[in-house]
Amino acid sequence: MNRRIGLFGALFLIWILYSGLFATFFILGGIVSAAVVVWLTERMGIMPKHSPLTYIRPQALRYYLWLLKEMVLSAKDVSFRVWGGCKNISPTLGWMALSQRSEGAKTVLANSITLTPGTVTTGLQGKQVQVHAISKEGFASLAEGAMDRNVTKATEGT
Repeated sequence: MNRRIGLFGALFLIWILYSGLFATFFILGGIVSAAVVVWLTERMGIMPKHSPLTYIRPQALRYYLWLLKEMVLSAKDVSFRVWGGCKNISPTLGWMALSQRSEGAKTVLANSITLTPGTVTTGLQGKQVQVHAISKEGFASLAEGAMDRNVTKATEGT
């Protein structure tokens, strides 16, 4: 029962956050949609073993806020580089080490790199990730490992 309630709560929360509309029609639509998905999930036999809300830890919430800040700073940097002309752009492709143990944590890091403007994950192999950055400075900043450490804290709690 708790799994159903947790899944329903997570789905409804996502519905509200993504729609941003609080009219009665949209709230009822979210309730009905979340309830139908929970019912289908149960009927198909793919109900998660744990409530999705159990995965939202304080470390993960801190990471999301940190990532949002990094995305804003990177967007500002990329804007200045683009408006400044070709002399400010020095495309760089390189490999950097990972400290994550699980595939899920590696995926979070790869997606976080791609979400950050000016960087794209182009490969993931064992304990390394290949990154393309708009500048040498951007790649060097990423290679320093702040994002790697923050992803490890958020996903693995270490």
